Amino acid sequence: MQIHMCIYTNNDRSGKLINTMITESNSTSHGSDDLKPRATPCTCHMIRRTARQLNRFYDQTLKPVGLTLSQYSVLAHTDNNASLSVTELAALTDADRTTLTRNLQPMIQAGWIEIGAGADKRSRAVRLTDAGRDLFRRAYPLWQKAEREFRNNMGKDEAKNLRQLLDGAVTATTP
Repeated sequence: MQIHMCIYTNNDRSGKLINTMITESNSTSHGSDDLKPRATPCTCHMIRRTARQLNRFYDQTLKPVGLTLSQYSVLAHTDNNASLSVTELAALTDADRTTLTRNLQPMIQAGWIEIGAGADKRSRAVRLTDAGRDLFRRAYPLWQKAEREFRNNMGKDEAKNLRQLLDGAVTATTP
């Protein structure tokens, strides 16, 4: 029996992901190995692992201004729109309203955004404060640096192809 296992670690000094293939043999095995279930790479697992790694990379780059990538995304979308409803912002950030509302609370407490009356009586609008706009202006060059570094490390064409593949994956999983 042979067992093949791919282990993903992040322990080299450069912070890059290392793939290690381990093969184990057991000559005393009897029967057909073809009938035994085998671990196979799960696309969703690989995308989630990659997303976590990329989040850490961008979070580390944004750390000097005290933002996470998720918070930066809220500031960026809010900066691009004079006033967004919570529902519109949730759609832009691909978050459900409840999670977004909970994640907005620390940003409101920090004075970066405010939530006020929306276009109608039932809606609430998210707006950047002056402090939030200033923070976004300081964070934007850091985000650009992370984006540029990722694209250069990945390869510009590969990064472009990756973004197209990921857009296709979203389309393929949307009912």
